Amino acid sequence: MLIMAGGLSTPGGNMYLPVLGLENGLSPDEVSWMLTIMGIADIFGKLGIGFFADLGYVRPIRIACMSQLIVGLVSQFTVFYRGFGSMIGMAIAFGIMNGVVQSLMSPMVIELLGLQYLAHVTSAFYLCMGLFTFVLNVSVGSIKDATGSFFGGFNFLGGMMLTTFAILLLEPLFVRCSRKSCKRAEKVT
Repeated sequence: MLIMAGGLSTPGGNMYLPVLGLENGLSPDEVSWMLTIMGIADIFGKLGIGFFADLGYVRPIRIACMSQLIVGLVSQFTVFYRGFGSMIGMAIAFGIMNGVVQSLMSPMVIELLGLQYLAHVTSAFYLCMGLFTFVLNVSVGSIKDATGSFFGGFNFLGGMMLTTFAILLLEPLFVRCSRKSCKRAEKVT
């Protein structure tokens, strides 16, 4: 579940945001400002979300879940972000929320599976993330070639993020099912 969610949440929107800005008529200077603001939002977002996760009020998996919902919804409405102000808003949302699953992967693994599985799950996670990134770039490029615009690519990326949201939202069901199967295995042995 975590590996699949991590792979689907590959932060691809950051890579294509400058081209989308140029496609929307922003000047190269405005795109530079947009990237600078997104980078600043990324730094403060990672620090803030890490601090918030460490407080323990909300489980890390719920924080990751909500970040995927926000980024997924923002990506679905890309066609409406036409001016510099709205593109800055999108850049800030991407900066703060994109990559939260990757940042909180270790606490989520420890919480759900225990420290003994951290190394195995982390290595599988990054392997799958590399595969998903390859598929993501080919898919977004194909969509751009077919439609002539990056809007469809951002819809695709947003769909991946919303799928990650759904997978992480179903975590209690996965945990419950795995506990039931463990109990059945104990009864058999």
